[in-house]
Amino acid sequence: MKITIKEYKARRIVNKHKYLDSWFWTRYSAHPYIGCVHGCEYCYTREEKYAPYDDPADFVRTIKVKTNAPTLLQKELPRFPRDLISIGDWQPIEKRYRLSRRMLQVCHDLKFPVFILEKSDLVVQDLNLLRQMASKDITVLTGFSIITTKDDKTRRLFEPGAPSVKNRFNAMRKFARAGLYTGTALIPVLPYIYDDDENLEEVIERTKRSGGQYVLVGSLTLGRRQREWFYDALRRYDPSLLQHYEQLYDHNTAYAPHPNYVADLGRRVEKLCAKYGLRDRIPRPIPSNHLLAFNMRVAEILYDRAYRLTLKGVTGFREFALRKAGRIVDSQSQDLSDVLEKEGRAGLRAIHGIGPKLSAEIESAILEAKAEVHDRSDRAKVFSYSALLSF
Repeated sequence: MKITIKEYKARRIVNKHKYLDSWFWTRYSAHPYIGCVHGCEYCYTREEKYAPYDDPADFVRTIKVKTNAPTLLQKELPRFPRDLISIGDWQPIEKRYRLSRRMLQVCHDLKFPVFILEKSDLVVQDLNLLRQMASKDITVLTGFSIITTKDDKTRRLFEPGAPSVKNRFNAMRKFARAGLYTGTALIPVLPYIYDDDENLEEVIERTKRSGGQYVLVGSLTLGRRQREWFYDALRRYDPSLLQHYEQLYDHNTAYAPHPNYVADLGRRVEKLCAKYGLRDRIPRPIPSNHLLAFNMRVAEILYDRAYRLTLKGVTGFREFALRKAGRIVDSQSQDLSDVLEKEGRAGLRAIHGIGPKLSAEIESAILEAKAEVHDRSDRAKVFSYSALLSF
């Protein structure tokens, strides 16, 4: 396939999320390229709001290069509170432009924590810089997108331009040996294709063998444009599956599959991760010297409780309320353990948006976090990046 490269100067590079991403713990993102030659048929970024192409096929055929990405990052990052940023893109064009490497160097120089999720083993070429960052206690979280252990005809149909699974696991092994926190994003699991117990266990077992420390699972999402695109690939694979997808996604109206399906998938991965001694969530990296480190841990507990509810098939208000509580805790400028100690639960209820039920949830999370550490001097040991690696 002929690839067209379009260079341009972007007006800005850092995207601040409306809410903290409680899966990857990222607050910001910055990526130097638009479009991707990996061409994964299930990729959500074909949607109009992510990829500005009239023809979704151009997502693979036309790669847009933000030639000034490192310069913009150097200018913009100092304006933001230091928090995790999802950065880079190591698709083949990176060999030519090295923009992701230069952006990493900016984060290194500014001591800004990074999260990297990749499908390409090309990221290994920058392992030396990532190792330097981690040695200076700059948080470096990494992960590899892997939804099957097989490099067969099926995998090549749904990931036509992506590197081999073997190369991705080899890259994970190198990252783990370098002391970086890494694992697998088993996202998105393709219903009726890669959601069987055998495939899930093979991915998790191989992650363990490759030095990974977590496996996150996520279901396939289908927006309007992406649904049409993916269904074309599904017809080439097995047209009989279309009726099952239409039922699972409520006859082409739902963005995500039925909550019961999502819950069952999550429970199975939770059980398998426990079997192999892996986590099914990434522990939140919390700077040891952060004034509100304790609040960050409390919020993490609340976010995790929300996730565990989804595994029980509980969605709607209860799950949303816990996520809301996590966001409110994260936004506070005072240590909530001090508030609880001095003012009791009434002090928590005085916070805007917190009622009796949420104040009880927050109090419970505070007590759980306090049980992890006995005094403030011990908290640095719990919340440091080096402690994260030992989880």
